[in-house]
Amino acid sequence: MNRRKEIQEILTNWQYLVSGLQYEPEDFYVALEKRIYAKDIQGVSVRRVTLSQAGSFSRKREYLRVIYGDLVFDICAAPFGTQDFFFSYWMGLKPLHGCFGFLLPILLSIPFLGALIAKSVSPMTYYQRDTATMFNTLISNIVMEEFDTVIGNKGIEPIPEADRVPNNKKLTDI
Repeated sequence: MNRRKEIQEILTNWQYLVSGLQYEPEDFYVALEKRIYAKDIQGVSVRRVTLSQAGSFSRKREYLRVIYGDLVFDICAAPFGTQDFFFSYWMGLKPLHGCFGFLLPILLSIPFLGALIAKSVSPMTYYQRDTATMFNTLISNIVMEEFDTVIGNKGIEPIPEADRVPNNKKLTDI
C-alpha cells in the first residue's frame, strides 16, 4: 500500500527518536489497540497495514492504522539502527471517492487554484473540523500516554514538552 493512496492530505504529524531504546513494535501496537478500544468509540476501526518505505519494490514497514469516518491515523514504532527507536504518527483525510475522487489529483495539480477549487468542491463543515480535531487529540493523547509508559518503564527521562507537540499546521487549515 502506498501512503499517498491511503491518505489524500496529511493534516498533522509527530515523530521522535529515542536514543538507546530497544523495543518491539508489536508490543507498542498491542498496547495502543487496547487503549483505543477501551475508549469504546462507535465507528473506529484499527488494523495493521504494511507500507513501502520508498517505492513499490522497497522494504516494507508495519503501521497501526486507526480509521474514523474519512480520517486516517497511521502510527509507526520501529527500530532505527541497532541502538535507537523511532515513533511517529500521521493523521489525514482518506481520498475522496465517487464522482470527484478521480478529479481531485488533477485539480490539486493546478498551481495555486487547485487547492481552492478542491476545497470548494468539498468544503469541510464545522462539525467535520471539530471531529477531525477531536479524533486527532484523542489518538495523539493515547500515543503519547503509551509512549510515556514505554520510555518510563525503560528508565528513560520524559521528553521535553516542545518535542511532544505535533505539527498541526494543516489541521488548522482544513
